[in-house]
Amino acid sequence: MFRASKSFSMFMGDQVNDFLAQKRKALQSTIEHIKAEDFLELDEMDLINDLVDKFKVDAPVIDFENISVSNYEKQIPAEHFPQGIYVRQGKSYLKQVVVYHLPFTGNDELFRFTPSHFMLWSPEVYIEDQNVCFEFVNFGGDIEEIKREARRSIDAIKFFSNALLQDVGSYDAQLRGNVEQMVKARKQKILDDNSKLAALGRPINNKRFTFGLGQNPLLVGAKAASVDDGRKEIDKGGEVRAEGVRELAKEADTNTSIQRLRVFLCHSSGDKPQVRGVYKRLTAEGIEAWLDEESLLPGQDWELEISRAIRSTHVVIVCLSQNSTTKRGYVQKEIKFALDEADKQPEGTIFIIPVKVEECDLPDRLRRYHTVNLFEERGFEKLMRALRSRADELGLTLTSI
Repeated sequence: MFRASKSFSMFMGDQVNDFLAQKRKALQSTIEHIKAEDFLELDEMDLINDLVDKFKVDAPVIDFENISVSNYEKQIPAEHFPQGIYVRQGKSYLKQVVVYHLPFTGNDELFRFTPSHFMLWSPEVYIEDQNVCFEFVNFGGDIEEIKREARRSIDAIKFFSNALLQDVGSYDAQLRGNVEQMVKARKQKILDDNSKLAALGRPINNKRFTFGLGQNPLLVGAKAASVDDGRKEIDKGGEVRAEGVRELAKEADTNTSIQRLRVFLCHSSGDKPQVRGVYKRLTAEGIEAWLDEESLLPGQDWELEISRAIRSTHVVIVCLSQNSTTKRGYVQKEIKFALDEADKQPEGTIFIIPVKVEECDLPDRLRRYHTVNLFEERGFEKLMRALRSRADELGLTLTSI
């Protein structure tokens, strides 16, 4: 992106189901924080309608029938030019930049979440005037090539968008029923508590007490929180906080001694966006994934730590792309480390799994291993079958987060 400073990889952030789970927790907390005496006085249907309006999700809908294009000129540095075009290093050249505009309605923040069904590539985009925008530099005047790349980007956005709408649609379809169930359960609990108090045979004292806490614990209804993105505090008074699912899971991991399946992600730096997506999905499946930017600490000898990680891991996933298979560098050394460790494993052990993040040739030294194509619809499912098999071998259990 040459014009926008706030570009991002579309649909490559946190899991949307984690966001929706936090919305449900916020709904439950809001209902529980309404004062009991106020709850009984509220009109039940009005309360339900208000909560549904507050917690429904305004999913973004893209109008793929009204895509438009525009262009502008930009001085493009020589280092951004593809191979095969002669340029002088250090110089910039005036080029046409073609911009595609995809109009949408709804909350664009959801474009930053990953739906439950996804691919490992999505285009870099930015938001401008209720349009999703992406760009191509017209380096060599090949308009057909720009059209092909644009179609690839649009197809990926359409796939992700449909998957996101399915996830959010499922949440919204169940929302009213969930609200009704929670409201009725809360009301019944209050009535039951009042009945138990009356059964004591003493006059009920309706005066509000602090019970030694310095504040009235019932006066939290006014502080019950708004949840704008499902990751913020539920109660500003500190009584209830809705932390992200992964943060809770990490805390639980530190308090238990359960051993998890360890997986090392071998990859080229150029494939980092796709590999981050793999890392997030593996972590969500309860796997202890090793990714350099997440696992290395400042000041550590990265080469030493990588070799240690490969020696101690249960599985090495070798992420392959056109970039990694043709590039010289440390990724080739990582593959050699992994192959050396594979030779030490008992025959038949699943230790190395070549994973293609896009269509590419398989290096000769990895050809004896069956490959997973993650860019195919059921690619990740096939990868998980292999990892579960390895976990079973080691007596480990995969527990999804």
